Amino acid sequence: MIEKILKAVKSSSKKRGRNITVGVIVGFLLSCTAVMGADENYLLIKKEGEEIKFSTDNGTTAGTDNPYEENTWDGTNYVNNRALNSTSNSYGLRLEGDLGNVNFTNNGSITATGSSNSYGINNERGTVGTLTNNGIITGTSTGSNGYGINNEDGTIGTLTNNGIIAGTTPIYRNSYGIYNDGGT
Repeated sequence: MIEKILKAVKSSSKKRGRNITVGVIVGFLLSCTAVMGADENYLLIKKEGEEIKFSTDNGTTAGTDNPYEENTWDGTNYVNNRALNSTSNSYGLRLEGDLGNVNFTNNGSITATGSSNSYGINNERGTVGTLTNNGIITGTSTGSNGYGINNEDGTIGTLTNNGIIAGTTPIYRNSYGIYNDGGT
């Protein structure tokens, strides 16, 4: 459907002699999940006992099955190929517990937008083996703090960034691409 709308906007723009950039901007805005009103798709990965569990409802129900079919999980490596996002939760991805033998790769986008602390990825007091970003990770706050990645008292074995990691807030507030407070 987005392709049809984008094609119509481009065609209309050409007929009226407008710059094609208008069509591209409208297409981009229509593809944004927040503009489209899409459901939130955030993810919690945690170690519970000896099991790695996943939750898409802030930990209320957690199971051992990968909840997103676009993503892959082989027992050691989790690969995100989709948009993980939240506007009502403080994170797009939260890592919890000893995940030292787990590697996480982001090939999609991970975003959180809120009025207080917002974390693209929140690793608070957790451990993860390798974190690789090939996509976009952002935390946008309309209030206090925006964190791309928050590693507070946590451990990230290896962090490799081949994409964009950013935190944004209004002027005179705190924005962090990567925030490492007491972590390694």
